[in-house]
Amino acid sequence: MYHLCLDCYFGRPVAQWEPSSPIPTPEQSYKVELSDAWVDGYLRHDKFFIYILEFDEGDLYIGHTADLNKQLSEHRKPKTPTTTGQNPKLQYVQIVATQKAAELREAELKRLINSNPNQIRLMIWDFRNRMRELGYDDLGF
Repeated sequence: MYHLCLDCYFGRPVAQWEPSSPIPTPEQSYKVELSDAWVDGYLRHDKFFIYILEFDEGDLYIGHTADLNKQLSEHRKPKTPTTTGQNPKLQYVQIVATQKAAELREAELKRLINSNPNQIRLMIWDFRNRMRELGYDDLGF
């Protein structure tokens, strides 16, 4: 039974299917368009992180780095003037393929924090909920 369609199985007459309109054939093959950021990320195997830190007073700091652990330890040292004595806590992390993509995303988030800080807070809230769903409760969030 399953080797035939139902029409053939029950012996009903079957007509060949004809499309209602002609199907166009491509004159040329399509070329895939790739952005420079994607090509660089595909060829290189490094990655960059966009991160958001929150200070004790509730202020946010946005940055990007290739080595997240090293950058976070630098922010906790007293030598860093932007974060000295403010007890920075990691609130959000995003991974991108290239430094150019990281710089663009950081600039986008910095514009967003000035125009709509509630959107950044919503991103942080969503990120923290996703981490909890994955079982990463103890990351110091």
